[in-house]
Amino acid sequence: MISGTILYATGGISAVSIKTTQIIKSEAFDAGNVNKVVIKTVDTDISIIPVVDKKISADFYGNARTNLTGSLPDLKTDFNNGVLTIEVSYPVTVTLGLINLSRLNLDIYIPDNFSKEIACSSVSGDLETRRFMLESFTFNSTSGNVNVIELVSESTKIETTSGKVFLKDAEGLTSISTVSGGVEIDLRSLKKDLNVKTVSGDVDIKIPEESEFIFSLGSVSGNIKNEFRSKITFADGKNLEGSVGEGMDHVKVKTISGDINLLIK
Repeated sequence: MISGTILYATGGISAVSIKTTQIIKSEAFDAGNVNKVVIKTVDTDISIIPVVDKKISADFYGNARTNLTGSLPDLKTDFNNGVLTIEVSYPVTVTLGLINLSRLNLDIYIPDNFSKEIACSSVSGDLETRRFMLESFTFNSTSGNVNVIELVSESTKIETTSGKVFLKDAEGLTSISTVSGGVEIDLRSLKKDLNVKTVSGDVDIKIPEESEFIFSLGSVSGNIKNEFRSKITFADGKNLEGSVGEGMDHVKVKTISGDINLLIK
């Protein structure tokens, strides 16, 4: 749920009494020629939902309270050279006004056999998605939680300033970076490298017991726990490095303030 107040400067629009307006807007596109879906939002929760369909559709809905006329967030879409852009935008303004946002949502329905790229960026808002097999998945956010389930991707990259990251049944090359927020990862299998960096937040990683890999774990002011039978090559209280079996995939975790738990699934 998103709730916030934004102060805007508007041009040529007189302030009026504050009123609540319901926002409902939908768009749909044929998915056949789409190679990449780009999602851009502000103060909106995102749900990316797999469906048995040949279309990509977007539903934008919620409530906004404002003392301005004609100055509400809107759903904008564009298709160009195989890239479908879905964006929640705000009016460009130049005089003082107030918009109070409450429970804005963007639900995006994508065919469950879509296998190309999905790229999301959010100024403030949570992300939920599940059950996709993709070439690439990226998410960048200044504030918001990430909940991803059953994602198989050749490359997954998640960057957040503030918010928790939760991945379950994930597979593929994965990179996660957070400033403030915990990270929980439950891997379906470890087939490519996993790289996690946090400034403040615990990191819990569950890996199937039969996995073989090289690991490098480091925390400046947190505890490090490793449940795997390992060959340790370096340990000094703040760092733990070694290998499990003969695998060549890397698990690398670095934190400033936070515990690291490498757990057997």
